[in-house]
Amino acid sequence: MPRSRCLPWDGMKTVTSSPLSATAEWCGPCVTFYKTYRDVAVENLAPGVAYGKVDVDAAYSVADKYKVKHIPSILVLVDGKVMDTVVGSVSKSELERKVKAYVAMAKQ
Repeated sequence: MPRSRCLPWDGMKTVTSSPLSATAEWCGPCVTFYKTYRDVAVENLAPGVAYGKVDVDAAYSVADKYKVKHIPSILVLVDGKVMDTVVGSVSKSELERKVKAYVAMAKQ
């Protein structure tokens, strides 16, 4: 399995599209859903796309900035703005469908 690349938050400015997983250590559904998110991320690596994860308890300011109200959530950021949100544990095919649309935008 390819290793993911972590970017400092400032490094995210060079990324066109960024699916961001909002989660928490204590959230059982988040832990389970993160495996699906990770699989989708690994299968959809592309230049200009960075996949991220934020613990809403550890990084409250990020959760507040993007108005995360429910977890697990996937926020799809394009040029730093939330363009789409997936709330709750969805199927791998549903998450992949959403992510692929934004990966395609980043390739243009």
